[in-house]
Amino acid sequence: MTLLDPLHPLQSSILEILARGQGITMAQLHQALIKQHGIRISLQNLYRTVGQMVEKQILVREGKKLSLNFVWITHQMTFSETIRQTYLHTQTASELPDKEDDRREFSADSLMGLDPIWNDLLTRIAASGTDEGFYEYVSHPYYYLGKRETETRFYQGLTERDISCFTLHGNDSFLDRYGNKLVTLEGVQSITASDTGFPTEGYVLSLYGGLIVECVFPPVIARHFAVFFQTVQAIEQFDAELFSSIFKMRARCKLTVRKSKKDAEKLQAKIAAFFAPNKGGAES
Repeated sequence: MTLLDPLHPLQSSILEILARGQGITMAQLHQALIKQHGIRISLQNLYRTVGQMVEKQILVREGKKLSLNFVWITHQMTFSETIRQTYLHTQTASELPDKEDDRREFSADSLMGLDPIWNDLLTRIAASGTDEGFYEYVSHPYYYLGKRETETRFYQGLTERDISCFTLHGNDSFLDRYGNKLVTLEGVQSITASDTGFPTEGYVLSLYGGLIVECVFPPVIARHFAVFFQTVQAIEQFDAELFSSIFKMRARCKLTVRKSKKDAEKLQAKIAAFFAPNKGGAES
């Protein structure tokens, strides 16, 4: 899930914290930035940023308490309605398959390029409002390791709708187990296992509301990722920057969305079996 303000992650995090609770002190905001968003900043720099946001009428300070400025809130509501009318009202029905066995295909020249399309589709699917859980199979915790912040925000968006999330990672190497533990949210269960019956390299499957979303990585990208999971035996050996650069590699990346309640239920049951009590697998 993308940041509210991707060019200013600190400001984005401040806005999200205050959206969930108004009238908090600077000390409470400072702690929330650390605990909820992993952002460590000095109080001096935080005061400077907050001061700029107050000056721009994004925030309002009442005594020692901070809240979102109503002027800014009103503007955002108008902005959101414009987006809804432009994008959601006209595109959802045409881009998501709505009949059994219908399918759509999307592509980009890298995983990084595919990401906005991917996250947008999953968010639209989750917005359908069924009471089912969100189930995933991922060969390795690629996105937990390479895009932890955006992955966490995506799951937060689901759990805030009371959607329970279950992610099965299909390998059990050191790096798989390490990466599996990086996204920790209430309502999100994540485990590693071997011999799952799903592809062990370069494969991502998401299931929700009778829709099946699949991505098969191009072989060259899958091989580059595999080297990390096969060779890293201690976190000191992990080059996070090099790992993240694989998402930018140029290769045709394809995403398919298919509607099939029957197939989705079978695949969901296959994943759900690994979360049953006493089933093998290392939980997060």
